[in-house]
Amino acid sequence: IISVSPEIEGLKNNLNRRESKTFFNGPFVNVENIFTRDNEVFIETKETDLFSYIASAYFYKDHQKDNPVRPLAVQATIFSPGRDKIIIERRSKELIDMPGKLTEFGGALKPGETDLIKAIQERLEKKWGLKIQREEIKLSGLARENVNNIYCACFDVELSEEVYKEAKERARQAMRKKEKMFYEVSTDETVKSIEKIFLNKRDITQWEPLGYLNILYGLAHRRLRTKEEIELLIQKSKELSKARPFEYIYPMEKYLKEAEDENKNGK
Repeated sequence: IISVSPEIEGLKNNLNRRESKTFFNGPFVNVENIFTRDNEVFIETKETDLFSYIASAYFYKDHQKDNPVRPLAVQATIFSPGRDKIIIERRSKELIDMPGKLTEFGGALKPGETDLIKAIQERLEKKWGLKIQREEIKLSGLARENVNNIYCACFDVELSEEVYKEAKERARQAMRKKEKMFYEVSTDETVKSIEKIFLNKRDITQWEPLGYLNILYGLAHRRLRTKEEIELLIQKSKELSKARPFEYIYPMEKYLKEAEDENKNGK
């Protein structure tokens, strides 16, 4: 299990007091080393937990490169048959992390999950009812975002006509019940939207960082954009992030404010 500093342990005390059935200190995979070889991903891991992740991300918010807590996630960009459309999800506003942001489909890994393709299969089925065969899931790259220091194995999937039809119906039902929100946009329009973000014409904070990186990798992998074009866009994003940092309220800030208010009120 990864160890954290006494300062982070102190921050975690504010979270322990707020533990509930929907907010509990569950275990996460922590990345120690990660690399690819011959279309395979090799990862050395330890174990961390949700509260260490939340506290450490806040503590190291201005220098994530020093953060020892590095959760591992899997995420897949979903293409329609023919790859002319991409399906995008809006994260629930109830989530503690990146609420309401546009993203792709996936989630963080838990200890014991060693098969990345199986992990993304399970999340696609659980979150959207998609039953995707292993051979349909293609590795498109590895990403790391420097807001919360999350590493992500990126995949992309082109749905079959049958699965696409079933998925659209489930998406309609979920939106009618206001359980989830999905968007289906043309590949060209998605590219333009991404490019506008990097050219500073649109607010980048509407996206969860790994979501748009995943899409960029998927576009390059499916040869809808050249690797050189994607590398240029990513470089522009790094330059723009220095001039206009990604605006983000860390969950830890909320819990520290709650603790401060409680102390003022004598609780």
